[in-house]
Amino acid sequence: MPEVSTIAAVPGNVVRSGSILTPGGDQGMQGIQGSQGVQGMQGIQGVTGNTGPQGSNAYTLTTADFAVPGVGQQVTVNVLDTNWIVVGQMLYVDTAGGGAGQTGCFKVTAKTGNSITLSNVSTTAGIIIPEAPLDGKRYGRLSASWSSDPIQADAPSDGKLYTRQNAGWTPSAVQADAASDGGYYNRRNGLWVPRPLADATQSGLLTQLSGNTTDFVSGANTTRNLQTDVQPIIWYQRTRTYNSLGNPSLEIDQRNVGAALTNPAAGVWPCDRWRYGRSAGAYNINIASTYSTVTIPGTSFPITSRYIRFTNQAVVATAGASDFVQFYQQVEGPSFRELNILTDVHTIWLLVRSSVAPLTLSLGIYDSPLSMILAKLFTISTAGAWQLISLSSLPAFPGGAGFTALPGYVGYIFCINLVLGSNYTVAPNVWTATTTANGATGAQSFGAQPVGSTLDIAFCQHEPGVGSSLIDKPFSTNHQECLRYYFKSADYGVVPGTSANGECWMTALSATYAFGTIPFPVPMAQSSTLTTYNSVAAPWTANQCTSYPGGVNYTVTGKSWNTKALDYLSISGGVASQQYRFSFTADSGW
Repeated sequence: MPEVSTIAAVPGNVVRSGSILTPGGDQGMQGIQGSQGVQGMQGIQGVTGNTGPQGSNAYTLTTADFAVPGVGQQVTVNVLDTNWIVVGQMLYVDTAGGGAGQTGCFKVTAKTGNSITLSNVSTTAGIIIPEAPLDGKRYGRLSASWSSDPIQADAPSDGKLYTRQNAGWTPSAVQADAASDGGYYNRRNGLWVPRPLADATQSGLLTQLSGNTTDFVSGANTTRNLQTDVQPIIWYQRTRTYNSLGNPSLEIDQRNVGAALTNPAAGVWPCDRWRYGRSAGAYNINIASTYSTVTIPGTSFPITSRYIRFTNQAVVATAGASDFVQFYQQVEGPSFRELNILTDVHTIWLLVRSSVAPLTLSLGIYDSPLSMILAKLFTISTAGAWQLISLSSLPAFPGGAGFTALPGYVGYIFCINLVLGSNYTVAPNVWTATTTANGATGAQSFGAQPVGSTLDIAFCQHEPGVGSSLIDKPFSTNHQECLRYYFKSADYGVVPGTSANGECWMTALSATYAFGTIPFPVPMAQSSTLTTYNSVAAPWTANQCTSYPGGVNYTVTGKSWNTKALDYLSISGGVASQQYRFSFTADSGW
């Protein structure tokens, strides 16, 4: 609403009772600022906000008629409320200017109770004054019009810094753009000077370089020799990506295909590459390859889908001096090569679980034939929970013993002892010369645990260096490696000698020989024990083959094979010109 200038009060004009008396006429000057709103939560200082709502106008009403006095004259007026009125205040009275909506200006010269004395000070006619523009700038009155403050003109919006000079904006000299060529520049004497990254003569963003092509700049901004710094890291990583043990996850089981072994005799294979050994006696331990995903403790990574479970079925309270129960692997020579460092340590990892705890058992690593052993103790401390046991920084393999890295030979033996009598123990933690020992003194006997007690083994690892964590062995890689030591012509999920699955054919050129080369998928570690099975019907007898046509089973009295293939069979009482069908297995014994 526009403001109203001072309007003359018309002398003699009668102001009626009930007329409005206010400091601002219809609109008047802005009243006293209203109460402050509730304070909001303090945040980061922002741009000044818009002006708050205008406070309510102060006003009152006359309680009796009065005649406007002459200019400079006074009149006493009774009003309803004088609390907000002070002596010297300028007031506007409706109709005092000549009619409804026309105000007259008076000055308060005295106040007593609800009576005020007003002096007629009006001298000019009313002039309507428009509001200043609402564009956020500052304005002042000049010749009855609003004029903007010239300093409020916007500086250019080009991102540079400007200063006010002679009512205009002047860019700061240092804000001039540097060259846009992708290089780095420094400000020098008001100019942009190219700054080098660095070279062999001066520093730049980086420290001064050495000039050697084999150097690099480290995170500490210093020149370092690449080979000296990086090569040890590469070698360190190399030792963290190797496991000498075959079938470390115990997942490959070509012989039993998960079938349980009830109190088995010595020499059985609970799974590929791992053999069971035991002495004669009262021990009764069942073995099962159990299908169940096992994760590395403290992670969500599944390291295997199977584990080997040993279940004690009879309590033998005290192990005899010559008693033993073992779970072991003969590691071929080439797999020992990475451990054959006479000056470096090595590490063993075991992922195990037991229903009884604490349970302390022993293991041994030794040559073949036995002459030196390193025996260790390990303890399963919590019952019913998988525990990753680290036997770290083991003393380096000794020179002069029977350890070898040659293919086709046993490099060393890795043996976990469930029961071990005193005849087969040595002190732990040091290499010891022996021809009998397989483990360490101080271990408990799993055979002495209550009936139904279980020991589970899920993963084994033997690596060079101080060790880091378990190294995954994918199933396909694991299976391919195991074929070097055991192969069956039947499908993976078929137990050998239980069906015609995996049938092979040879042709008899005489009554006693059938020929036909059958290659192995992977060269065997050594000349294997080769067993054929007939193909007619159960019981799928070992060391037989079946004629075609005819379907007669004949005994196989001999075979010719090497590490790569089966060449022919010798047949007892065969028929010339017939074909012979059979499935077979090739077993290196490792």
